[in-house]
Amino acid sequence: MISYRASSGGAQEYYGVTPDMTSLGKIIGGGFSIGAFGGRKDIMDLYDPSAAGGPRVAHAGTFNANPVTMLAGATTLEQLTPEVYRKLDDMTDYLRSEILKVGAELETPIQVTGLGSLFGIHFTGDELVGYRDIAREDSAFRHQVFLGMLNEGILMASNLVGAVSTEIGETEIDAFTAALRRVLERTLSAVK
Repeated sequence: MISYRASSGGAQEYYGVTPDMTSLGKIIGGGFSIGAFGGRKDIMDLYDPSAAGGPRVAHAGTFNANPVTMLAGATTLEQLTPEVYRKLDDMTDYLRSEILKVGAELETPIQVTGLGSLFGIHFTGDELVGYRDIAREDSAFRHQVFLGMLNEGILMASNLVGAVSTEIGETEIDAFTAALRRVLERTLSAVK
């Protein structure tokens, strides 16, 4: 379901699966409030207003076919070329490797998860397989890092998950990892 962050064909293309249904979030509206879904013909036929007797499942919405949203979405999708995805992947790979370097240099267990332009920072040496593994992390430490990054002028989700955008390059990533290093140095010294 996290589709276009993985590839132009979505996570389903990335993983090589053909789902019964696909749902897409606001990226298809250029960041505006909209979503879309699609799927197998037999499922989508249930929504077909031209079917004999009308659709069996009604589908209405405030933003359905909103012209501004549709134009913003079409423009966004035109910009997401294979080259853009390569740059996003390269920049996110660079970010992940730089975060891991900070952890190694500070002798702090750090793992970075994510797919495509998404990343998550985890302070554990344990293997991360699923949500339960992440839930065992030291949430107080993670919160201190979140607040420290905020004090450095970097706003992240409180669970330290983020996304690299097309405007982020090595300069921004280097600034991010330098801030992370300062935050970790302060946070780790306070713990000792």
